Amino acid sequence: IAKHFNNPDFIFFSREDSKISSEMLSALEESGSYFRYTSEKNLHNIANQYDVIVATSFPLTMKPINTKVVIIQYGLAKDKNQFDYRWAGAELGLVYGKYSQEKLENRCESIVVGNPRFDDFFNQTLDRNILLEMEEYLDRSKKTILYSPTWGELSSEPYFAEQIATLKGIYNVIYNPHHLTLIRGLENKLLDKSA
Repeated sequence: IAKHFNNPDFIFFSREDSKISSEMLSALEESGSYFRYTSEKNLHNIANQYDVIVATSFPLTMKPINTKVVIIQYGLAKDKNQFDYRWAGAELGLVYGKYSQEKLENRCESIVVGNPRFDDFFNQTLDRNILLEMEEYLDRSKKTILYSPTWGELSSEPYFAEQIATLKGIYNVIYNPHHLTLIRGLENKLLDKSA
């Protein structure tokens, strides 16, 4: 998302379970972004310093007086979380597609922008160095499976982790856990079993 703004300022909530990876901080620095930490209690004071805040979530109780709030869709797996009350406090929602737009029609105005996580793929601007680095770990004679489960109650991991780990002999298996799985130290059957 940082690539779509000139000198954006990222604000991270200081929470006990909040750990910003060194890779993310490096990426923000490389993109010319600023970042800082604050508490949710202090967000109201900081928010009024901006014309617009683009966020994946924004507490309704902290809605700034002179700042517009734009919510960008974060995921699609859990309707009860993705289309909850937080959208009602936004002037605009940036969503993946028509399904999401229809879900929000009674909450806020929204426009379809696609999923920014895939911009580099569709724009053919993927970082070639990262691709080359990944290729070093893959056996070109095998097909590749990417397993990227969500976390929590909707995760498929408790049901499929062991079976997917056994496929390593036949396929390249890339395991990409949800970031909260790693942050919260949830038990994980694949971490030690896949490439």
